[in-house]
Amino acid sequence: TFSPNDISKLKSLSDNFKSLLTVFNYSSKTINDIAISDENYLPLAKKPNDELYYNIRFDSSASDFVRSIWAYTCSLYKTSVAKNGNHPNLFMFDEPKQQDMSINDFSNFLKELSTYKNAQTLLFASFENSNETFVKATEGIEFHLNFINEKLIKPLI
Repeated sequence: TFSPNDISKLKSLSDNFKSLLTVFNYSSKTINDIAISDENYLPLAKKPNDELYYNIRFDSSASDFVRSIWAYTCSLYKTSVAKNGNHPNLFMFDEPKQQDMSINDFSNFLKELSTYKNAQTLLFASFENSNETFVKATEGIEFHLNFINEKLIKPLI
């Protein structure tokens, strides 16, 4: 059984998740067909006119599954902040712009992360090895850049 506080946290997580799916332009399912499991707190989806929910990854495009990861990760943080949870206030992403993600959706993700002023975000990204893509994706976002010129993992000689 859930306490009223538990129910409030689960609702907050679900509301934040659905809101961010919209911000990141998730389109594999309608937002009304998405939920958060009250058993394991993971994202679920259902087919229209069906009551059975299943893991969201099974019916999302590859790029939408990445969007759902962004939304879920950010939702955990937002819910923790709003409900006095114990999030470590640290995000780490390795190449989050996978699956040929739209630059506008990726920029929306970066803008969302930039609003988390009490959290540290480490994001490792190549931006398609394009300075133009980097500039477009980060336009209007306050951040600190550590540019790495060489490979971080290489053979010892």
